[in-house]
Amino acid sequence: MANISIIWDMENVTPPGNNSLFIDSLQEYAENLGRVVSAKAYADWSAPNFTKLAFQLKKYQFYLV
Repeated sequence: MANISIIWDMENVTPPGNNSLFIDSLQEYAENLGRVVSAKAYADWSAPNFTKLAFQLKKYQFYLV
């Protein structure tokens, strides 16, 4: 089984409508490829449009940078 790392620039690739279903699907896809050993999401987390997404990302143990 492969080790998978997710590195995501949220400011340049934001789910449409800040949809948490996109995050769920991304995580499921990555887990189908192998074991997710690292997940980082980069954004200005003080921006209001990322608040809901931050909660969803923490659910999957993303490190918010």
